[in-house]
Amino acid sequence: MLELIYNFDKMLNIDPILIEQGLKKADLARRMNTSPENLYRIINGNPTMENLMKIANALKVNVARLFSDLSGHVEYKGKVYKITSKEDLEEILKVIK
Repeated sequence: MLELIYNFDKMLNIDPILIEQGLKKADLARRMNTSPENLYRIINGNPTMENLMKIANALKVNVARLFSDLSGHVEYKGKVYKITSKEDLEEILKVIK
């Protein structure tokens, strides 16, 4: 069975990182020393570079990773493959063929 979860949104793309790290947004808010409500405003508003850096630092990722044209996971024969680029997707398609 092939399951593909994807997101082509060019806005902040934090959910896949949270899933990968086994975190919830409340955990991220705690790591940032802010309230979940404030984190919601940051994510859904127009975040400053300072807030983007805080999010990236709390998740231990590069700021660029917060923005992704393509992200998701593919599960194939019980193994989960991470997709962060077109190249990742092409490599996974080779495995499936």
